[in-house]
Formats: sequence, structure tokens, C-alpha cells
Amino acid sequence: MRVRLLPNEPFANLAYAWLIYLAAPLSFVAPLGHHAAAPTLAGIAAFLPLYFWGYWVRGRAALLPIAAIFLIGLLVEPVNPGADVFFIYAGAFAYRVGPPRVAIGVLVGIVLAMVPAGLYARVDPQELAWTTSITALIGAVVIYATDSGRKLRNAQREARELAVVAERERIGRDLHDLLGHTLSVIVLKSELASRLAPIDPERSIGEIRDVERISRDALAEVRRAVRGDSAASFADELRRGQTALEAAGVTLTSDVAGVRLSASQEHALALALREMLTNVVRHAQATRCRVSLAADSEAIRLSVVDNGVGGAAAEGAGIGGIRARTAALGGRVERSGADGTSLTITVPIESER
Repeated sequence: MRVRLLPNEPFANLAYAWLIYLAAPLSFVAPLGHHAAAPTLAGIAAFLPLYFWGYWVRGRAALLPIAAIFLIGLLVEPVNPGADVFFIYAGAFAYRVGPPRVAIGVLVGIVLAMVPAGLYARVDPQELAWTTSITALIGAVVIYATDSGRKLRNAQREARELAVVAERERIGRDLHDLLGHTLSVIVLKSELASRLAPIDPERSIGEIRDVERISRDALAEVRRAVRGDSAASFADELRRGQTALEAAGVTLTSDVAGVRLSASQEHALALALREMLTNVVRHAQATRCRVSLAADSEAIRLSVVDNGVGGAAAEGAGIGGIRARTAALGGRVERSGADGTSLTITVPIESER
């Protein structure tokens, strides 16, 4: 079985590269002679397992390898000035103890402890100042980089989660708009075919064939919606809505000529029109419905008005989807149930820019 020296963390393999700084104490072995060799090699041999252990522990447990590495530096530095690199290693592990506030506290403690340790080893004051400065700098950089990386990974994870939620909401809105209208038309035509069967079989068969066609079209639309490449046409939705309204005994009048829509505007307004006309068929109990689409220099307005029962019923998922799509274009939705039902969508012309 293969033994892992390092945990599976981002950039963990860089730990191998940092071992190059062990060359500092080794470089003093030859000039100082054999009396420095044994303590230096023993210190490095004790340091290596502590070094790799430090990457596996967090929190208060990380204080143990930090203290042990600091102690190695304290014991070896009197015979080898290059051993001050162990203090730097100890400072670099401060980030493992906890959040930046705690890690900075540990790093300050290490730096302060280096002063009496250096005096004990009779280190030159300038060299001691240099070593403490390097330890503080490297420890602070590691703490900052680790915290920044953590924040970045959290932000990326949240962005992925938000993207998944947004995609689920989009699919939910599209399926609601697609199936709500289609199923309403299928129900109306099926009821009509059932009533016509005893008196006009030929027309009843025609209605059933319409049901089959509409069902096939709906299946294709659902597949496009799931893939995210649905391209609703305002003219097609108006034509389909007229068919549904006629089946429900509602007379439709429309005034939509001469208005140019961008792709995103047409998609949002087409699905909104589908939902609004579906609500007229299912809930309004109306006999007349008017659709108007107009534009001026500032905004595009889509209005659907019926002479049905109206009222101030709570808004369902369909109207919620209309509001969400309109808000994405920087527009607003106004609803009134005082005399029939009136729903007006206003989208700014500059929303596409």
C-alpha cells in the first residue's frame, strides 16, 4: 500500500519544493567540522517527519509540530547558524492553527520567542533581526495566501451552487409555462372532441388529431427547454393562444404590429404571453380578451386584458416566472383585477444594451 506524505489539498505538492531551504544548515556542516555534523543531521532527521505531519493537522493539534520544529532550531542553532531556518519553517506553519486572527497571534509568538533563542545561541544581532523579519514576512504571506485561496474557493463553490439553483429555476419556469398552456389546450380539445363525438364524428376526429399534434409539439418544446435552447416566437405564441382561446369560447383581438424585439425580449415576452393567455383560458371565465404590444422611445409594453371575473387572487408560479423574466430585462409587471384582469409588462428599450 502506498503511503501518502501529503494530504490531497490544493498546491500541497509545493511542500516538497520548500525542503530546498534545508540546504542552509547543511551548507555550514563542512566549514564548521564534524562537531556540527551530527547535531545538524539529527535535527534534519527529526524535522522531516514533523514537517510532513504538520500538513495533516489543523487547529490546536498544529501547535505540536510547530513547537517541535521550533525546539529543533533552538537545539541546533548554537552549533550551526543555518539552523535558524527551522524557525522560519515553524512560522510558515502558523496558518494551520486557525483563522487569520489566530494564526497571526501564533506567528507573533514565534517571532517573539526567536529573540531570546537567538541571544541564547549568541547569534549576531543583525542576523537575528534578519531572521525574525524573514520569519514574520513568510508566515504572514502564507497566512494571507491561504486565507485568500480559501475565500476564492468558497466564492467559486457558491457561484456553482447559485448557477445550479438558477438553472433549476429556469427549467422550472420554462416547463411551467410550456406545460401549463399545452395541457390546458389538450384538456379543452379533448372535452370538445368528447362532446362532438355523438353529433359530428368527423370534426371530433379532427380535434383528437389536434391533440396528438399539440402533444408532439409539447414534447419537442420540453426537450428544448431542458437543453436551454428554446426559442419562443411571439407570433407563434399569439397564434397558439388564439387557438386555445377559441376552444374555450373566448374572442381574441390583438394589436401587435410594427414592434421590433431583441432575442431576449422576444423570448421573455413570448413566454409571458403564453402564461397570461393560459390563465385567461383556465381562470378568467371571460368572453373577450385583448392583446396589445406597443413601443415608444423608452419602453416596450405588452398588455393582456380580459373581461372575466378578475379579483385579487394570490399570484402563482406562472406570474412569479413572468416577474422573474421581466426583472432580468430591467422591466416591471403591473397587475389589476378591478374590472376583469389586466396584466401589463413594461421593458425598457435599453435593457438589451
